Amino acid sequence: NKRTADFKQVIETHIFSEISLEELSQLCNMSLSTFKRHFKKIYDTTPADYLFNKRLDHSKKLLATSEQTIDDIALLSGFKTTAHFSRKFKEKFDIPPSQYKLTLRDK
Repeated sequence: NKRTADFKQVIETHIFSEISLEELSQLCNMSLSTFKRHFKKIYDTTPADYLFNKRLDHSKKLLATSEQTIDDIALLSGFKTTAHFSRKFKEKFDIPPSQYKLTLRDK
């Protein structure tokens, strides 16, 4: 329906921006708790997990295809700090982003 389409559009538009869940909920004209419930219903995961996974997948592509620095990739992927990005990347992929980039360069 239109409300779900609008909701998804807001999410997709802001995936890589530094935006809080509170700000996303306001853009969707919902309280934070309503936003989280609606999000879980549509995406079958929490907003934080969804955003981290999308951002990390995007950053992995950038690490593989661009010559940009890890700092730039972290920012372009929506992370506020490189340290936070590096920690989350390693948690998901079991390798630090710097080492991942080096292994790709060696191939």
